[in-house]
Amino acid sequence: MTIEEPRLRHAFRDLPDIATPPTLDARILRTHRSRLRRNASILAGACLACASLALAPMLLQSPAPVRPAPPPVTAATTGANDVDLQIQAIDMALQSAYDSNARNEEIATLWMAREKLVAVGEQPPGSI
Repeated sequence: MTIEEPRLRHAFRDLPDIATPPTLDARILRTHRSRLRRNASILAGACLACASLALAPMLLQSPAPVRPAPPPVTAATTGANDVDLQIQAIDMALQSAYDSNARNEEIATLWMAREKLVAVGEQPPGSI
């Protein structure tokens, strides 16, 4: 037994509307607001996570340590004690340069200055 489609539509159209419970609208609205709040908090958390990932490299960067400049090497001002002090100062500057991952050019400059001082320190006192 089949009912023709137009007759079925006409029969459904004639049915009375079903009465909804009076609290249904309030429950639907409350659920909708709850879902919106949850989505907003998830979005805020995602934004904070992205911002912290973007700022992490800047916050984790350590400032470059201040390295003392090597003292100038002059033949007139170098005595035996003065040369040793200058070599020690350059040694400290070299250690600081290695600790801070300085460029090779900076390290090479310090080594050349140290070698000059060592050569001056090895000469006899009266030959300068």
